This record gives sequence, C-alpha cells and structure tokens, in this order.
Amino acid sequence: MARGKAGARKVFKDLIREAIYDAIVNGDLKPGDRIIEMEWADRFDSSQAPVREAIRELESLGVVESLPFKGASVRALSGKELRDIHSVRAGLESVALRNAIRKATDEDIAGVRKILDEMEAAAVVGDRDSFVEKDIAFHEEIVMLAHTTELKKLWAMCNVRIWTAISTDNTQKEMIQLAESHEPIYKVLEERDEAKVFEVMMRHFEEIAETVYEDDE
Repeated sequence: MARGKAGARKVFKDLIREAIYDAIVNGDLKPGDRIIEMEWADRFDSSQAPVREAIRELESLGVVESLPFKGASVRALSGKELRDIHSVRAGLESVALRNAIRKATDEDIAGVRKILDEMEAAAVVGDRDSFVEKDIAFHEEIVMLAHTTELKKLWAMCNVRIWTAISTDNTQKEMIQLAESHEPIYKVLEERDEAKVFEVMMRHFEEIAETVYEDDE
C-alpha cells in the first residue's frame, strides 16, 4: 500500500512540475510570480507534498527560487545571468552548427528552412506561443543534426524552452526581427560555410542579449 501511495505521489509530482514549467514558458507565470502550493495541490486534487517535490526539482533547474518566509516564486534572472546563458548556448550551438554542416543532408537542411519559415509566419501574425516553439525547434534541429550525444545532453541542460520564452518576452525587438535574425544561421548551414560558423552564431546570441534587460548592469 505504501508503495502505491509513493507511486501516486511521484505521478502527481511529475504532472505538477510539467504544468508549472509550461505555465512559465507560456507566460502564465512570469518572473517574480509566486507559486502557491495550496493552489497547485487543489488544481491536481493532491496533497501539498508532491507540489513541494515539484518545486524542488524546478529549483534544481534554476527556474524557481524559494526564500524564507516568502515561499517559492519564478526566478527573475538579471540581464547578466541571461547574457551568460546565451554565451554558453552560443558556444554549444556553434559546435553543433559546424557538425551539422558536415553531416546534414539536403533534405535535413530543407527541414530547417521549413521551421524557419513557420517561425517567421508566426512572428508576422503575432502568435507568441507558436513563435517560441518554432524558435526552440530551429535551434534544437541544428543540435540534433550534429549527431553528437554529449552535445545534445549539454544543450538540454540549458533549459532552452524557459530562457527562450523569457528572452522573447523581455526583448526590445519585434518578433519578426527575432525571426529574421535566424536567417544568417540558416544561410551558413545551407551554403555549408564552416568558416563563418562561430562568427554568425556568436553574433546571433550577442544581438539578442543586447536587447534583453538592456539597462541592467
């Protein structure tokens, strides 16, 4: 019986963790917003124990923070922290792009073009959620085309979904400008121009970082 309860709590914990994570990505929960245990327990008709476990896992990912007497809330990153995250991604994705150039088929590259076209279409109509998903899909596809297991693992640890959503919501650029900023990356891939890989990828993330929390030191 105890094992059954533990199993049920784990299921609730996983469901609650994913629901809170998705709420942050979707913008329903914003940086600084509190995560009230009782409300999430009521939503899933569970006790507060799996909610606490879900929050602890999100803390380990760096997307939630808990403070004494204040409880848990969505972590508000400083501009410097977000720029640091972009710098790490730029390094990883530069390696991924170089490997993708060497390994991707023409059909693979056409698939990347399709994702970019869909991203730009979402930007034109102002569909923020679709834009974020296509932005993530574009970068993820390049990482997948690198066919490097350790690179995939490291990239996954960057919590790209969360930080892409936060960057999109806090940038000074229009969505169409963000979408079009991916064109140079695609061009390098299409032309298989390894010489420009690091320059283009670093510039992409630097330009995004410069427009996020631009007044934050």
